[in-house]
Amino acid sequence: MDEEALVKKLNEALAGSRCKYCGVTDQIRIEFRLVAKPLGTWSLSGAQLKTSAYRWPWAICDNCGHESKGKVGTGENPDE
Repeated sequence: MDEEALVKKLNEALAGSRCKYCGVTDQIRIEFRLVAKPLGTWSLSGAQLKTSAYRWPWAICDNCGHESKGKVGTGENPDE
């Protein structure tokens, strides 16, 4: 599944969800962001400045602006 289809599926699953910070419903969306890997977990050769990053999902409330970094779940419990 490509990232665009995954984001669409996640946003559909969030329909009707309520932001736990402001209480408004239907204002949460998912977007993927680049997150830098911690030092020591990767190696890049060459003389230029570089960083290694991975794409990670974030939930954003369009009403209050609160942002939460996603976490890996087992898929067994939707509240995980």
